[in-house]
Amino acid sequence: MSHDPLPPKLIEELRRRSPKLILLRLPEGLRPKCAAIAESIAEATGAEVIASADPCYGACDISPEDAEAVGADLVVQIGHSPMRGRARDDAVIIETMAEEDPGPLIEEALKLLKSERIIGLATTAQHIHQLDRIRGILEASSKEVRIGRPTGWAAHEGQVLGCDYSAAKAVAEEVDAFLFFGGGRFHALGLGISTDKRVLAADPYEGKVVDLMDDSKRLLRARFAAMEAFKGAKRIGVLVGLKGSQKRLRGAWDLRALLKRKGKKAIILSFRDLRAEALLSFSELEAFANTACPRIAIEDQPAIGRPILNVREVMVALGELSWEEYRRDPFSQAMG
Repeated sequence: MSHDPLPPKLIEELRRRSPKLILLRLPEGLRPKCAAIAESIAEATGAEVIASADPCYGACDISPEDAEAVGADLVVQIGHSPMRGRARDDAVIIETMAEEDPGPLIEEALKLLKSERIIGLATTAQHIHQLDRIRGILEASSKEVRIGRPTGWAAHEGQVLGCDYSAAKAVAEEVDAFLFFGGGRFHALGLGISTDKRVLAADPYEGKVVDLMDDSKRLLRARFAAMEAFKGAKRIGVLVGLKGSQKRLRGAWDLRALLKRKGKKAIILSFRDLRAEALLSFSELEAFANTACPRIAIEDQPAIGRPILNVREVMVALGELSWEEYRRDPFSQAMG
């Protein structure tokens, strides 16, 4: 999928700030163009550019410590939306827009949405500008469309993040199904779990439409099983991330204290970039409580073979939160 390699808005902002050394952070999909982007930034601004090879998961993952380590006076992150209500002086976060026409995939999705009349739309930052085009295609096929307004971190109507499905939940009661347009399955599965609705995922990167209704139910059953297994664990590792907005150290201490009150032994494990193999070496720990990005518990648990619960899942396992309360906001990392 093609993207504008250098958004004009970025150059305008960089010329205004006049940085001398930039730390460039890119998500996986833009890394094939990293050298061209870095060269264009340097040519347009006169600044030197160092490109980070570490993972870049979103606007919660700015890593100003890395900029300080290399002497950069500004972080430039391309490909994500700034988090609503969190303006930063030490970083420029610029969205990129996917260009391909979503029409053919949406027509394929319509073949699977014959009985549903009201469709909710959701997507990620790269495709926000395409929602009007998608809405038009659906309405031309006699569908009603709902696009929700976020109340969490997401910046745009219809946008979902791995930790914020508030835009979709705002319209969930009105719709018969959701259509998610974007890459990968994580956000679409989270959409299904958060709303209890049928979700079709139209993936422009793979060029196919997938019905995730069964997958969402299967994932929810797996989360319940992990909570049940967590109840019997005696030694717990409390995971705390050290990256930007993912850093919840106070929450990690509070969770450790709660675990100890419940008769469990707990140790806090800090990390910057967590890999499943790193947790495997902590063999005496029977389960993990994750306070960082909620994706960790979903994506890494199969490789670990031990329960990894997000904060609200821990609260359910400890009897501090009901299953129904958890289901209302399953990806929140708040203890309450």
